[in-house]
Amino acid sequence: MIPDEVSLALIKLYEKFRKPIHSYMYSLFGNQEDADDLTQEVFIHACNSWNSIYKGRHASLWLYSIATTLCIERLRRQKSPQFPTEQNSNEDSSEGSLKENNLSLLSFHVDFCDSIKKESIQQALMSIPYEYAIILILNVSQKMSYQEVAAIMGISPGTAATNIQQAKKLFLNQYHRVIADKIKTGKSTDENQ
Repeated sequence: MIPDEVSLALIKLYEKFRKPIHSYMYSLFGNQEDADDLTQEVFIHACNSWNSIYKGRHASLWLYSIATTLCIERLRRQKSPQFPTEQNSNEDSSEGSLKENNLSLLSFHVDFCDSIKKESIQQALMSIPYEYAIILILNVSQKMSYQEVAAIMGISPGTAATNIQQAKKLFLNQYHRVIADKIKTGKSTDENQ
């Protein structure tokens, strides 16, 4: 049985962090059902491990650590992640995969309104390893510092800084490749008409 003060603390924790954790899950998986399921799992895990794990840790970092661990576990369980592309974005992809809408918050933060640019950003993010996509979303979309990302990922702040910079480089390289492919495809389409 959970003591009343712990129950009250867990309720307050849920009320305060349900929406940000859900937003994080949705930005990674891109669909409501996965975000709902994983958000629920985060708070069940938090409730079950309150006495043994929490021990005064910063609540948001603790919850994001749980959330990130659950995300990574789900992504690793997949045989081969199916990232949506132009051809398969309307198809159902395997459970837990990064999906079409996983970049909506990131694209909002970089203020791209043009749908072609959004699609290109999305394709670029989905083409980098999921570990980099996660830290990029934590840093850019969730506005977390290197220190917070480090605490969540269980790495040193220096490693977090390096990984975030690497994620940004990988993302930008992929973004430029996607744009170049779109330009090339657009030219060849125009030439055929």
